[in-house]
Amino acid sequence: MMTYLLSLSALAAVLTIISIVFREKASARMIYAAWLLLAIRICIPVSLFEIEIPAIDSEVLIPDTPETQQTHIDEKNESAVLPDVPNQPEINFSEDNINAQIPTKKLPVKNILNIIWLIGACCVGLWLATARLIFTTTLWNTRIYHDEYKGKNVYISDHIHSPCIAGLKPVIYITPDAACSQYIELILEHEHRHFCHGDTFWALFRWLAISIFWWNPIIWAAAVLSKQDGELACDEAVTAKLEKKLKAQYAHMIFEAAASSRKYSIGFGTGHIKERMLMITKRKNIFISILAFSLSVISIIASFTVPVEAKNVPLPDGIDADLPHGELLDGPNGQKIEFFSEFDDFIFSENVISAKKYRDTLNNGAIEKFEIVLKNSNYKVKYNITAPSDYDENYYPVVFYFPDQIHTYEELSNVISANNCICLQYDLRYTYEQRGWDLAEKDFSDISLMMELILSCDFVDKNSIFAVGSSNGSVLSMYMARSYPESICGVAITSPLCDWKLMHQTSDIHEGFFEYYCAGTPDEAPEEYETRSAVTFANEILCPVMIIDYTDPWYYYKAGQAEAMKNAMDAVGGNCTIHKLDTPLSEANDFKTAEARELLWKFIDKYK
Repeated sequence: MMTYLLSLSALAAVLTIISIVFREKASARMIYAAWLLLAIRICIPVSLFEIEIPAIDSEVLIPDTPETQQTHIDEKNESAVLPDVPNQPEINFSEDNINAQIPTKKLPVKNILNIIWLIGACCVGLWLATARLIFTTTLWNTRIYHDEYKGKNVYISDHIHSPCIAGLKPVIYITPDAACSQYIELILEHEHRHFCHGDTFWALFRWLAISIFWWNPIIWAAAVLSKQDGELACDEAVTAKLEKKLKAQYAHMIFEAAASSRKYSIGFGTGHIKERMLMITKRKNIFISILAFSLSVISIIASFTVPVEAKNVPLPDGIDADLPHGELLDGPNGQKIEFFSEFDDFIFSENVISAKKYRDTLNNGAIEKFEIVLKNSNYKVKYNITAPSDYDENYYPVVFYFPDQIHTYEELSNVISANNCICLQYDLRYTYEQRGWDLAEKDFSDISLMMELILSCDFVDKNSIFAVGSSNGSVLSMYMARSYPESICGVAITSPLCDWKLMHQTSDIHEGFFEYYCAGTPDEAPEEYETRSAVTFANEILCPVMIIDYTDPWYYYKAGQAEAMKNAMDAVGGNCTIHKLDTPLSEANDFKTAEARELLWKFIDKYK
């Protein structure tokens, strides 16, 4: 809200300056139209754009000296661990003493300010509305019908100093002197232009703006200037197509009205005669008019832009896939964070770019949702996280989920968390060239970042971490089991891709896949096959593996993959089971079917 009020005030101030500076040289109608931008900003109280600004180095502001010892704030308990202060009296924390020191509840300052604002808004709004009602009622009771002008009734009243439009159904009012004036046609045309410009609406909007922002003098000034610009815009509209002689008559009419002791006046009274004369007689510069309006547009764009402090943290040059080690940044007030007490603490990792939290609308608040964006060298990596709402109070198993289709997040991740597990869904990496898999190389480096962070969470059961994936995700799941043998307690995969040589021999569907990721076929690049294909490192997989396979002629290139993995693990004494399902892979991939999910939960319950 504070950002909105500041940006609104800044925009009003800029438009006020533009109105004053460019009034004599720019088109009055264009300047008047620029006030529409302020109305738009008032009606949209949110920021639409973000711009990063350099982060302030806290070490410069607070030097690391013994006198400025850093403290660690526990955000969860909203308390702080403060350094010992000598020579302080001992505080008695007995129950009686605590109860005696409990202060009485006071009304928060924010609530007091809201009450003051509401009272002020009601008073100012009522004052303006009452004044307008009295004015309109007086005109209604004293008016005399005069004529009709371009479909609008014209009335005479001696309770006004200048012609105007008024009423719930607005009509034109003129003074008796104006009715007898030789310039009556020009006077009525000026008032008719107010209808054309929608000034009855803008008068109402100015009333609302002043009522809501009654405490802001900039809004008051903007309201006054916008009304004046409305009158100048009418002058310009009336004289735009007049001959030079008629323009002179219009100028003479305004000058005569100003010098006639207020017998009648046009627009905003007898003041500002200079501006009005220049508006009528001086030719406007189209380039200055465009410049004025362009500055107004730039100003409203800036008012919708909120500065966001960029993280002033060093980024790693790269991460070793076999030995992923990243450093944790200092936490609040510089205290070193060794363990995360909740997911919100992830922002203190050097690899985290952003951490967002979302509401759970499907499980009645039983699940917390997060989106974590990591930084791995020059790449952005996104994880979608779901966790039971009380994850910070209990230890929960963790499931690394690698779906074949990234849009299955809502389909399985919620179910995983609803069954008392924390789900970390890998959403691939974002690059300028591609958005896809780079199996066992960059993808595993991305996974290693999150694995390191999750092992630093004190609400995670570090002995119950599972890798779950489908198709290409099965490759990553196997690599997690190989690289974290002490942490991964189980692997569950569907439609597996385990033996890449067999996959290549079975079908030519993935020829481009091999050429891109492996620099050739298994025969052309045998070292890549030996490094990546899970069947070649079955002896390094120490945890149980469950494979759910499907019989589907449209996915025949996966035929034999499950058997190849089981045979490889059986040969080295591993624990691997296969479940064959008749459901087509197109319907059952990523554990979509109830049967596949039931097998998954039985597997997790057995080994967690």
